[in-house]
Amino acid sequence: MMNTTAQNPSDAERSARAAHPAGTGRRRPRRLLPALALGALLPLALSACGSLGLTDGYDDAASKSAPTSEEGKVDGLLASWVPDGGTDVEVEQRSTGHERLMTMEYDGALPDSCAAIATVGAPTDAELEAAYSSDDRTEGLDPAEIDTEPTLTADWWPQGREDETTHLCGRWWVSQQDGTLYAFAPDTLQISDKVRAEQSEGE
Repeated sequence: MMNTTAQNPSDAERSARAAHPAGTGRRRPRRLLPALALGALLPLALSACGSLGLTDGYDDAASKSAPTSEEGKVDGLLASWVPDGGTDVEVEQRSTGHERLMTMEYDGALPDSCAAIATVGAPTDAELEAAYSSDDRTEGLDPAEIDTEPTLTADWWPQGREDETTHLCGRWWVSQQDGTLYAFAPDTLQISDKVRAEQSEGE
């Protein structure tokens, strides 16, 4: 027997269907889901920017360390020229450029790839050009484009230590004293000038 109720809907059922045509009443809540999901994800995305170190400025740095120079090189923290046998490695690195400060306990010799400069703390343009051309990050740059003083500071970095430089190891200005090796890698003036401008505004 056929269901006459299904074939002949009541007046109430016909009124309900007219008020809500097929599909329209069910899809509206679903259309809100993408917008609600976006609203929930937006704060997470914004907070992720901070956790990834994305900033609007240039004066941003991070402190790193390693028990030994061997471990520091394996982790990519130290340059390949850094000799084995160093301990208590400390690094301050610019997050928005290539500037670095580095110290470690080490009283051995520097590798042959490091070139002694004629005047302590005052490498010539020719000495800088030869050293910088051997480093991937400064190769092809004019020494005049690169700073000669750090914008970074650290408790373990003596102010003006770059003036005691005796060797250039690629882009690094290096010196040793009392069993400690000091190394400074400068940034381009394009970056360091902006860093100093921000530091002046913050004073």
